[in-house]
Amino acid sequence: MTEWVIEASTFCNLRCAYCYEWDGLSNPARMPLASVRKVLRAACDYHVRREAGSGAPARTSIIWHGGEPLTLPLDYLEAIFELAREVIAESCIDRKRITLAMQTNLYAVSDRALGLLKQHRIGLGVSFDLVRGVRRTLTGKATEDRVLRNLERLREAGIEHGAITVLATHTCPAICDIFDFWAARRVPWRVLPLFAGPPGRDHAAFAASEDELVQAMCRLFAHWMRARAQIVVKPLDEWLANVVRHMIGLRARPYDRRQGETVFVVRPDGNVLQVGDLGNTSQPLGNLEHQTIAELLASPAYAASLDRTDAITEKLCGGCRFRGGCDGYPAHASPIESLDRERCPVTHRVYGFIERHLQSAGLGAGELRALAEGAVS
Repeated sequence: MTEWVIEASTFCNLRCAYCYEWDGLSNPARMPLASVRKVLRAACDYHVRREAGSGAPARTSIIWHGGEPLTLPLDYLEAIFELAREVIAESCIDRKRITLAMQTNLYAVSDRALGLLKQHRIGLGVSFDLVRGVRRTLTGKATEDRVLRNLERLREAGIEHGAITVLATHTCPAICDIFDFWAARRVPWRVLPLFAGPPGRDHAAFAASEDELVQAMCRLFAHWMRARAQIVVKPLDEWLANVVRHMIGLRARPYDRRQGETVFVVRPDGNVLQVGDLGNTSQPLGNLEHQTIAELLASPAYAASLDRTDAITEKLCGGCRFRGGCDGYPAHASPIESLDRERCPVTHRVYGFIERHLQSAGLGAGELRALAEGAVS
């Protein structure tokens, strides 16, 4: 799967204290439709390239992001949805292999916007912490009550959605209660441990130590297991699979960007970033306003980015006892402020907790192998 996270604009109607786009939230500039077409063409060309290279069907997800996409004029949103349909059709790609999605704070959504999302089958991811205090309007008002009402409108309209919660100082103590909220609604959920961003943010409002993040993720894992996995919880489902592979001696396919990218982030100006460069735009892979995807992949800037990825993998994964079972992607899944460390922040320590938790439940290598073989048969 390759995800194309397209930031059509960084403008937003909220001021969430931890936002990595903090410095651009007041900028009304948006990606011109001609540029949107170029980016969509790049995504489709890359999809075709991956299928030709592997000889197997590929999957692509195009995700409209921001900022807040639902602050964009609805005529503009409708135009980019239509462009996506046209470019996918022109590329002769099986429409079932490309999904369209949007990440939203769901604070302000009109009936017409709901109609457009449903008409164009746009999958929704709702950013919502449930806990008050950090996600506020421009005037400092709380947003949670309105988002709760809008979640009910999604349900009434029959629009399925996922959810994402940032794990920070306000959500760490309540993380199991937040799980219960989404589990009761059968909503797939992602927890995003706080990561680096611009220095102008109000760090006092959200900053959590690595110990706090680790402890919260460990509590959540144990709670999730007791709940018998009522919902998918990312990245815990991926982390659990990595630890189980490690324990039974199986190896994952190593994360290797040369075999295919996992995520491209496209800025409003056409610059393309890796996830690990969010909040730091000084080293783009290239620019799709001026380059085709083939030109970008052949560029010195892209080659330099591969070298940076290799250096991070060697630094954080070299000598890690979970290497092999883990594919190495967690080392690149979020920005890392400094490589003056030996292992992935948060993830590596939670791996150890997951391993101990399974062992304490009587699930050693033999038991896990038998369960895995039973699941296959």
